[in-house]
Order: sequence, then C-alpha cells, then structure tokens
Amino acid sequence: MVDQLRSLLRGEGVSRAGEIVLYTSFGVVRGRLAPSFVRQLTDQPPDGPLSAREPAKPQMVEIYDATVEHYSSHLPTGSFSSLYVRLADVSGIAFEALAAQG
Repeated sequence: MVDQLRSLLRGEGVSRAGEIVLYTSFGVVRGRLAPSFVRQLTDQPPDGPLSAREPAKPQMVEIYDATVEHYSSHLPTGSFSSLYVRLADVSGIAFEALAAQG
C-alpha cells in the first residue's frame, strides 16, 4: 500500500488532489493526508534495483479532518481532527480531486 501511495503522490496532478479516501477493514475513512506523511513518502528516492537500502515504509498514516463511515450499522460515523490508520488495515485508496478554479 505504501508503494501505491508513493506513486500516486509523485505522479502528475497531485497538486489538485483534495481528499483521500481509504477503504479499511472497519469502514471508509475520508480526510486529508498529513503533510508530514506526504513529505515522508515523497522525499525518499524511488525504489530501484541498484538501491543499497530500501526506504523505510511507514506503518501508519495520519489523516487530518477525518470522517469514518463504519461498515457495521450499529456504529455511528465518527469525525476526528487527526486520525491514525494502520496501513495494514487499508485495502484500497482513492483521491478526490479539487474542482478546477477559473
């Protein structure tokens, strides 16, 4: 999952990315990636066959202004100013792009 996030963040159009959506084992998490997490992923050199050491892969992602829509109907939707999600619990990701201004 870390490699997919790193590729998405290094790709073109990342400046237009608004909200991230994480599909986790417990529900759907929407919010913004913490700037420190983005820097951690994008400041490291890309993996390559000549790489002497593989970049450290974070185990958690910090999401700002997070909302959680639980899969279980008996748990309410939660809102958090900052939420940490284990990347092992993430099964899918999506970016919601900001509308073009003009």
